[in-house]
Amino acid sequence: MPAWSPDGSSWFDGARWQPAGPPRYPSAAALRDEPRRRGMRWWVVALIVVGALVPVAFIGVSIAGLVAYATADEPDFIDREDVTDAAAAGCSDVAQTIAASPDDVAAGNAAIDRLTADVLAVGKDAIDDDMPTADWLDDWAAVKAARAATLDGAPFVVPRTDDDYAVTGRMIDAAPEVCARAVRLATDL
Repeated sequence: MPAWSPDGSSWFDGARWQPAGPPRYPSAAALRDEPRRRGMRWWVVALIVVGALVPVAFIGVSIAGLVAYATADEPDFIDREDVTDAAAAGCSDVAQTIAASPDDVAAGNAAIDRLTADVLAVGKDAIDDDMPTADWLDDWAAVKAARAATLDGAPFVVPRTDDDYAVTGRMIDAAPEVCARAVRLATDL
């Protein structure tokens, strides 16, 4: 039968004396009947999830960016179809009217009025949706005013933009190709 020595330095286990020390308990693994199964650590699972989500998020953001780029309005060109159709028709009328009678400023200005009315007829939403259209119409109004000033004997001066460029460059660059001729004829006085 186990017993402690009188000084407490050892104990008898029934067969022999053992030195006293901290009790020896079996490990948790030794108490189990089956060996411990080792699973994946939480951070390994987190790395796998993040590793899968990052490429998916990147692809999603890339697709969203491509869609936004493809549907964005080009700020330097009139590119909305209904606006370009109205502008092209109006520019053809301006070019024909001014080419038929280059010295008739009033007839040319009436053609410019018809051009702006045709473009305005597509609606405010269409004009606001196509960035340079409002500025382009303002440029036509400035050209018309400069042409009207020549009726009083003043020389024709090509209107300038806020950053001191001739409006004719912006008018030609922003509009359909057919408008280039109309702009040149309207400003060649």
